[in-house]
Amino acid sequence: MKALEGLGSLIIPVMLLLVPLHGALRKVKVLDAFVRGAEGGLRMVLRMAPYMIAMFAALASVRESGLVEAAAGWLSTPAARFGVVPETLAQALVRPISGSGSMAICTEILKRCGPDSFLGMLSSTVQGSTDTTFYVVAAYFGSVGITRTRHALLSGLIGDACGIAVAVMLANLMFK
Repeated sequence: MKALEGLGSLIIPVMLLLVPLHGALRKVKVLDAFVRGAEGGLRMVLRMAPYMIAMFAALASVRESGLVEAAAGWLSTPAARFGVVPETLAQALVRPISGSGSMAICTEILKRCGPDSFLGMLSSTVQGSTDTTFYVVAAYFGSVGITRTRHALLSGLIGDACGIAVAVMLANLMFK
């Protein structure tokens, strides 16, 4: 096992040597190819930036307004019928909006209840059950210049709801 640990630390330096060597053997101007790729990456960042800034501003507004906590309060009674614990309801609501926000809620639950508790297992399962739909739509559609997402956002949110429902169901079956 020790030999594998040492091998892992060599992968990046070896790749940094092999990639330019391979390019040189194929008669590719490695530095020029790298610079062209970096220019393309910067152009894409500049195309995505307005969409990302707008999304981050909207996320900050939602987070600071207390809307998530209010929605979690309103939905806690109906959600409890389906096995959703109030502590993880806020996480389930934040997950499609902000990965770091939902991870902060998950971390707080893990610190308070422990990773081996039912709440810790449920929160971890919810964290891994979906993606950050709003970020994905803003980043990917914005990077290629699509302004009309059609049904992508609704489909993503339905997928999030299904993922969270299955996460709650499985956690209740496996960990309770």
